[in-house]
Parts: sequence; C-alpha cells; structure tokens
Amino acid sequence: QVFHVQGSCLPDTLAPWIAQCDDLEVTEVNDTNAEFVCTPKWNAGFKSGVIKDMPGGATLEEFTVEVEEEPCTPAVYSVSPLSATLNQEQVFHVQGSCLPDTLAPWIAQCDDLEVTEVNDTNAEFVCTPKWSTGFKSGLIKDMPGGTTLEEFTVEVEPCTPTVYSVSPLSASLNQTQVFTVYGACLPDTLAAWIADCDGLEVTEVNDTSAKFVCTPKWSTGFKSGVVKDMPGGLTLDEFTVNVQ
Repeated sequence: QVFHVQGSCLPDTLAPWIAQCDDLEVTEVNDTNAEFVCTPKWNAGFKSGVIKDMPGGATLEEFTVEVEEEPCTPAVYSVSPLSATLNQEQVFHVQGSCLPDTLAPWIAQCDDLEVTEVNDTNAEFVCTPKWSTGFKSGLIKDMPGGTTLEEFTVEVEPCTPTVYSVSPLSASLNQTQVFTVYGACLPDTLAAWIADCDGLEVTEVNDTSAKFVCTPKWSTGFKSGVVKDMPGGLTLDEFTVNVQ
C-alpha cells in the first residue's frame, strides 16, 4: 500500500511507521509531501501509526489505519482420484483454497452424489458410477448453478466380479441351510451350486453379498461347491461344505 503524507517543512529524514506493516520504505519526500509504502501483514483490524521527524525523533503525527480482510476467491487445484469402478461407491477429494460451504460437484452418470465435508482447503464428495464405463466429464462449481471452478474427467472402469468367502462351511443333513456369499461386483446372474444340495435357490444378490438356500440330501461328508458369475459361466470361487 502507498501512503501519502501532507505537511510543511518535512525533513528528508522523515520516519513513518505502521504496526504490522512489513517492508516499510519512504519513497519520496519534499517540503510539503511525502510517500511511503508497506504491506499490511498477519491480521486485519485497526493498526496504530506514527510519523516522526527522524528515526527515534519527535512525533509529528499519530494516526490509525484500518486493515481489511482481502476477499477470498474460491479456487480448485485438483480433484482425485480420476478413476472409479462401475457400480462401486467412490470417495472423491477436492483440494483448493477458499472453498465455500455451498461447493457443488458433479460427475456424469454418478448417482447419489453427496458432499460429505468442506473446509477452506479440502472437500470430499461421494457418488456411485452407473450405467456405463468410459470417460465421464465432471465439474466443481462454487454453488449449484454457480461459477465453474474446475473441469475434470473420470475414467469409469468395469467392475470385475470377485468372491471373497462363502459361509457357513458346515450344514446338517436334510436341514435347509442359508449360505452367504461375500464379495465385490456380484452380478444379478450369480449362480451357486453344492453337490447333493437339493432345491438350491439364489434368494438375494447385491454388489457385495448374496444369499442362497438349499437342503443337503443323500449322505454326509465333505461336499464340493462352486460360485459362478452366471449359469455355466466363469468360476468365481470353489469351496467345500461339511455335511453332518
């Protein structure tokens, strides 16, 4: 900030000062006018100032300067990750400055989008890529329908069906048993089978778990089982059930 001093008989040794104003330098002095510059630092508010005839000399003037907060302009530096898996909920992170509480992200074909956290420098939002794989456009705005702060692209990759476990691994002869499959990206076409287990029916499937029921028949012992992505399809897991 440039400050101007008006007076009379101003000496070349004029010494101004303002609290918390860094790099102060007198740039011009004549009999009736002087200029000095400095940069207000640390915090806003009212700051005391003084003009002396020389450093440590006689005080010619005392004054107060009001330092105002600099307007904070929202900016986004990055969005991550830039890849996600189809039908799997993904948490996205936004880094920036002066991020407003009204921050509004969007990604094409990403359902149930929700902003879960916002502060000045970071934000998080979650959504679930749906419908198709490929590159999906995204936007970050300062508010719904507001100014675009960032444009980005997310690559949505196929969801590979995976089975982590099947339980329980024991059952009783002639007693109907519910089995649970745990995994990821489990398809609606999931197909389960256990040797000598009658009336097998898949009763529930979602992305991360499935249930099927059947009744062990004919004999006790260890019975082989398999989970496939569809009838006659790819084997996702092989297991053994102890029928007692």
